[in-house]
Amino acid sequence: MGYVSVQVFPPPQLSQRFVTVLRQEGFGVTTVTGMGRDGERIILFLMLKRKDAKKALNILDEIYPNVFYNISDATRIRGGVFPSRKGK
Repeated sequence: MGYVSVQVFPPPQLSQRFVTVLRQEGFGVTTVTGMGRDGERIILFLMLKRKDAKKALNILDEIYPNVFYNISDATRIRGGVFPSRKGK
């Protein structure tokens, strides 16, 4: 199966929308305030099962197709919030 870590850097005016929609879909989202070239930014961190990555990326594209994100392999994790499988 495997896991991936996704860092999302949405436009400031859309940060809360990304958080709300991703959480409504069952994804765990952690937000951190950072400082970018143009000032304060909210960075979103998601830990995903590899098989759920496509769904999460589709959500990002639906909200803002040009959103900047980074995906990394996660070799070991403990705990977390993941979407539950419907019907299981």
